[in-house]
Amino acid sequence: AGVALIGMLAGLAGHGGGSSRQAALSALEAAAARFAGAPAAVAPVLAAAPAAVNALSATSRTVVAAAAACLAAIISALGPRSVPVLPSAVPALFATANAAAASLADAKDAAAAAAAAAAETEDEAEAAAAAATASARDDEGHVLVASLRAVDVLMEQLSGFLSPYLPDLLRLLLS
Repeated sequence: AGVALIGMLAGLAGHGGGSSRQAALSALEAAAARFAGAPAAVAPVLAAAPAAVNALSATSRTVVAAAAACLAAIISALGPRSVPVLPSAVPALFATANAAAASLADAKDAAAAAAAAAAETEDEAEAAAAAATASARDDEGHVLVASLRAVDVLMEQLSGFLSPYLPDLLRLLLS
């Protein structure tokens, strides 16, 4: 019965609002981990991977973080059986991690400038802007951590299949 839910969770992960997509991706992550050893779950979990890859381009940063965590769980659960998703998953995952790292660096600079401006003027609007910038920085931090965890799982499970992505992997890890 649980394996049958995987397809429905994948459908929910691709549609709806941010919180329902995040919940579906988190449930899909748990299902992939739970049913990792069940032969009947291999095909549904593999079929759910594109939903996680597509969610990496969502506008909600919490959905993107959940998608990266879900992708990590799918790759961890399936191991080499997840090779068919690599051509779409790896570039999307690297792009997500690079974008989060760049955005985090920009948010850090913006937060420092906003905090300095708020301290000088003691303006409540500037203090609110500084708090909003800090919140955005936290969201990007969650995305970056989830993306790097997924990259770590890729390297642990599928290192032999990552040679085509080696320049991008090195660029990501050295940035």
